[in-house]
Amino acid sequence: MAAAVLTPRGPFSLTSALRFLQGFTPARYQAGSDGVLRLAFPTDDSRFTVTAAVRQDRTAAGRPGPVHADITLHPADQLYADHAPAQAGAGAGAGKWAADHVARVLSLDIDGSRYTALADADPVVAGLMQQFPGLRPVCFNSPYEAAAWAVIGHRVRMSHAAAVKTLLAQRHGHRVEVVGQDLYAFPAPDVLRTVTSFPGLTEVKLQR
Repeated sequence: MAAAVLTPRGPFSLTSALRFLQGFTPARYQAGSDGVLRLAFPTDDSRFTVTAAVRQDRTAAGRPGPVHADITLHPADQLYADHAPAQAGAGAGAGKWAADHVARVLSLDIDGSRYTALADADPVVAGLMQQFPGLRPVCFNSPYEAAAWAVIGHRVRMSHAAAVKTLLAQRHGHRVEVVGQDLYAFPAPDVLRTVTSFPGLTEVKLQR
């Protein structure tokens, strides 16, 4: 497991990010009461499933502080597990990639230090900042998963598409444990290509 410290440049609240995910239908995110954001997703090369437990410190003044991500790489299959020592270099590179990836998901790769100045010039922005303190865009785990969601969700109710996406992960994704909770990562690309039929997906969507 690797620990990464992500220092927000400008306002950021993990609590606000968790609230957003709980209300965002495609995520179907079930937050615990411990304030930890739990993530699970495959690496681009399908070799690992990344899990991250993300927490945020509070400053002495009680304001949101640095963000800590405990990242673990889970070999996607037994082949990689059996050859873990030989893959040490690749694992180290994947760990750095994973930390950068978590930062991107939470938009912590963006310098938002000038964002608060907008409130002085725009009362609408000021109202939104007050209503959603420290909220930044929370992105899909990867562009690949976002593209898959676009196909799954085309011309169907969002709630139906979210149920299909969740079931895909449960049946074909990698089950992992993150701080006492089981998560199912969305199927890696090489796994998703093998799916030839699935309830809720038309033949055209499967082809796409």
